[in-house]
Amino acid sequence: MSLDMFFQHFFNALTLGSLYGLIAIGYTMVYGILRLINFAHGDILMLGAYFVFYGTTTFFLPWGVAVVVAILAASAVGILVDRIAYRPLRDAPRISALISAIAVSFFIESLSVVVFSGLPRPVYQPEWLMTPINFGQLKLLPITLVVPVVSFVLVLGLLWIIHRTKPGLAMRAISKDIETTRLLGVRVDRIIALAFGLGSALAAASGIMWALRYPQINPYMGIFPGFKAFIAPVSLGYSSVDMGLAREALFRIKAFGGLAGFHCEDHALICAGEAKAKAGGGTRRAFLDSRPVVAEVIATANVIELARETGARVHICHVSHPRVAELVRRAQADGLSVTGETCPHYLVFTEENLLSGGTVFKCAPPLRTAEARDGLWEYVLDGTLSCIGSDHSPSRPDEKDEAVHGVMGAWGGLSGLQSLVQVMFDQAVTRRGCSPSLLARFASSAARVFGLDGRKGALGVGLDADAVLIDPGRAWTITAHSLRYLNPFSAFEGLEGVGLPVCTVVRGRVVAREGNVLAPFGHGLFQPRKP
Repeated sequence: MSLDMFFQHFFNALTLGSLYGLIAIGYTMVYGILRLINFAHGDILMLGAYFVFYGTTTFFLPWGVAVVVAILAASAVGILVDRIAYRPLRDAPRISALISAIAVSFFIESLSVVVFSGLPRPVYQPEWLMTPINFGQLKLLPITLVVPVVSFVLVLGLLWIIHRTKPGLAMRAISKDIETTRLLGVRVDRIIALAFGLGSALAAASGIMWALRYPQINPYMGIFPGFKAFIAPVSLGYSSVDMGLAREALFRIKAFGGLAGFHCEDHALICAGEAKAKAGGGTRRAFLDSRPVVAEVIATANVIELARETGARVHICHVSHPRVAELVRRAQADGLSVTGETCPHYLVFTEENLLSGGTVFKCAPPLRTAEARDGLWEYVLDGTLSCIGSDHSPSRPDEKDEAVHGVMGAWGGLSGLQSLVQVMFDQAVTRRGCSPSLLARFASSAARVFGLDGRKGALGVGLDADAVLIDPGRAWTITAHSLRYLNPFSAFEGLEGVGLPVCTVVRGRVVAREGNVLAPFGHGLFQPRKP
């Protein structure tokens, strides 16, 4: 990787990390004092972005003035949320406050859809923030530098308030013992309201910068960054989602018409299998045995039953075996909103590839038998598995190195994003004689499943002009040289086929031709699902 590319990725990551950090600190302002998850925090982030939008387009305020007004207004909303939804429940059971927090989040989102409409809106970007600055071959947008600097200044200001002012001292005291602090004469409710106001101001600032960096706003824009940032202050790492938590999540997801995607492998079976595999030396065969098909079957069956109870839409990710696909088929026959996908590596490779080729073929769920691979095609061709996903999981070569980490410790995942279309065309059209329209069906099905139909997934008047042109007679071999990944290696290296994408068009603009990326930085846009 060149030095220019390194710094490009470094500043991009610094910008995104600064935004997540600022959002997380806003969450912590409330959680650290009340041990309450303020689910409305992400929605206040969204309101900050909308306040700037309407301040500049409806009230014709100068952009800088609109930003200040938006932050103050969002701070006021945060204080109002505390006053109406949380303060009356200060002494109530914790579950009551949690229910109220979820209700407030739903209310703000629903009201925003009514007031602002659910359609995404473009955001005004000041020219001085979007004019690239050249440092040799390195091109940086000023917004990429402004976001970390502003975030740093805001954090310094917050630290000064917390450590150098009486209200800050009171916040720290409340976080230790709220009742003792109240007995000392501190007006606890006012200090908590101030914490909500400060946290909401940070949320608004985050939302404004998020909208500048990713220039679209919609009423649900706070959910994703808010959820990821929520993990930061209160979680030590990722953990398995048990069925109780999944059940509660599905009830909430059902309420706003969302979709839950599940990686289905039973956690208890996997833990037991991995312990046995490590005790036995951690061979390649032991890894495959540690993640048996039954673990995938049990988890999928559980998720389907939760979908049956809650009525929520669920999507079963990267199905690896016909037994799992059959569960999806039966759920669909029962009228449940259950969809599924598989990946090219489950339709091309088998466990023998891992046994002979090593951990470059390691993934989860693992590769299955040749019989399972061939049987899975039935569910792809009949539409049970309506989507094809790459489950792209890149890594550095050393992270995949079996000699360094062993089979059990090596990175589990394959890089397959770039090769998906050509592999599926070769396997389905060239080798099996299917109509090329099968690939078009994958696109339209994915758009429908993820709420993008009517804009993506087809060619038609009023839809985005997206298309991939394939030369059906072009032979290809995947090589490290042909890969455009940051770490150009893949389990698909050495694979040969016929039928190659030669031109890709996004929103009417050619973004790739003959293996070369032509799209300018920032051409990709966030695509919100239909409300």
